[in-house]
Amino acid sequence: LPLHEKFSYVHPRLNIPIFSIGLLGTGTFLILLFALSSAASSIIYSLSVVAGAITFITPIFFRIFAGDRWIPGPFNLGRWSIPVHSFALVSQLYIIVMECFPPYRKWTTSTMNYNFAVTTVAVLISCVLYLTVGRKNFTGLNMEALDLWRSQHGRHHDE
Repeated sequence: LPLHEKFSYVHPRLNIPIFSIGLLGTGTFLILLFALSSAASSIIYSLSVVAGAITFITPIFFRIFAGDRWIPGPFNLGRWSIPVHSFALVSQLYIIVMECFPPYRKWTTSTMNYNFAVTTVAVLISCVLYLTVGRKNFTGLNMEALDLWRSQHGRHHDE
């Protein structure tokens, strides 16, 4: 994001990113204003389902396709992990597709669910922001802090 220094600031006493929370609250309020319209409310509500499903799919996708780079956490399903995650990925993709369809069989421009277009635009904006701003500023995970956390919690990178 532009002004990433401001949004990454964590208040020392409260230990929260106050400017990020303010941006999130303001953005949520502005999006929910659209929900006051009966035509837009179904799009907003199904958009939250799609956003949640995309949020769930991201780590599931990495779990399936990361191979040896994936380090299991304290709870994992062992040999059942890949089949369970594959089923979860397929079911979440199904939910996303179904949420992007219009709610009525015979739809018009006023009853069309524009969720697919809104989601696509949001993903494209995110990609453009990453390519223009994020790639220069994103340093990746702090591996020293992650290794320290793992050592304190009994988890090691080699497990």
